[in-house]
Amino acid sequence: MLRKYFIVLTLLLVSLSAYADEVSDHISAARDYMADKQWSYANYEWRAALQKDPKNLEATLGLAQSLSLGGYLKESIEFLQKSRPDPPLSIIDLALAQEYQQAGDPISACDLYEGLLTRDRYNADTYKGAQAILPSLPKPRQDKLKAELDAGATESLKKAQDALNTKQYGDAAQYYEIPVAYFGTLNIVNDYGLVLLLSGQNQKASQEFSILTHQKTQHWLLYANSALASLSVGNTSQAVSQMEKAIGLGSNAKVKARLYNDLGYLYERSRRFMNARHAYEHALQLDPGLVKAQYNLGYILQKSQDYKGAMVIYNGLIAQNPNNAEAWNSLGFTYELMDKEKQALAAYQKAVEIDPRYKEAYFNLGALYKKMDKTANSAEAYKHVSEIQFQEIENPKLSPELQGQAKVLKYVDVFYSKEAES
Repeated sequence: MLRKYFIVLTLLLVSLSAYADEVSDHISAARDYMADKQWSYANYEWRAALQKDPKNLEATLGLAQSLSLGGYLKESIEFLQKSRPDPPLSIIDLALAQEYQQAGDPISACDLYEGLLTRDRYNADTYKGAQAILPSLPKPRQDKLKAELDAGATESLKKAQDALNTKQYGDAAQYYEIPVAYFGTLNIVNDYGLVLLLSGQNQKASQEFSILTHQKTQHWLLYANSALASLSVGNTSQAVSQMEKAIGLGSNAKVKARLYNDLGYLYERSRRFMNARHAYEHALQLDPGLVKAQYNLGYILQKSQDYKGAMVIYNGLIAQNPNNAEAWNSLGFTYELMDKEKQALAAYQKAVEIDPRYKEAYFNLGALYKKMDKTANSAEAYKHVSEIQFQEIENPKLSPELQGQAKVLKYVDVFYSKEAES
């Protein structure tokens, strides 16, 4: 008996799989016809998919679009009206609102947009569509909808800024989409581009800054951020050119120091180490207290085997703050490069004493102990590295490190709109 049920279940699963494959084949064919602008053939394939799966969302929206693009706007509207589920589905209502808008029926579109603003408050496409119909509405309805849009976009901007302040860059990018679509001011678009960059959406960030820098506004801030966006997509030569232009447009000495530091990092990434050194040194001439430039210069001096110069930098940082674990770790590594193992060991030990969760210092400590043939000590140091990594996996909030593209902030500065007046 069990064998019989197993056979029936297997046949049912095979049947369902074949059924799903048919739907997928029709949808795939429809996509191809849409790409070739063969609307009537696309209509046929979308309908065939819906016959097999009446609730398929892609086929529903696809058929409405192909009808509209094929000149059957009225039929598209009627189809979407019939396809509206209960309760309403935002993506279908948005498509229907856009069709009403195209058909010259702003009142019906407004009804849907108002509902969408209540149910799905953080959808940028809703704000774009609703803003577009405002001039076509009677004054009382126009004022009501505009007040709702203003309130929603302002609220979304506040949420974006709060997410930015807590380094939740992905959330910030999502919230920024609405004020970008609705307000579209230079400052908001600049900050949106930065959160895209810091959340790892490099191509999109590069596109946003490219649009900004091709407008008539010439500001150091836009070119500086554009440079980092260009770097994120691998265009280092363009990044250097943009940062040099930012420096030429800047006037404030402390801002210029930060720009020279960023330029040094761009040179460093393009392996122009002597240029990088000069840029970092120029940054420190303008602002001797610029910590990122001090670390960056120390690294370049290490790399060029100017160990005494690097030691001056790291000892200077320690003099400013004796509890600077990173400076102790960097000093230890410099000693190690100079084959001064005892001094390196003491510096690494000081770093982990200050910060018991400092992975890099424990790693360096483990490597040094191994070099010194102190196997047990090496194993103990590496054990600390593993324990910290596991703790961070279990609870990411324990990790002090910036994630993804945001790691670049350890070496460079980005510039938010609040600095535009500098």
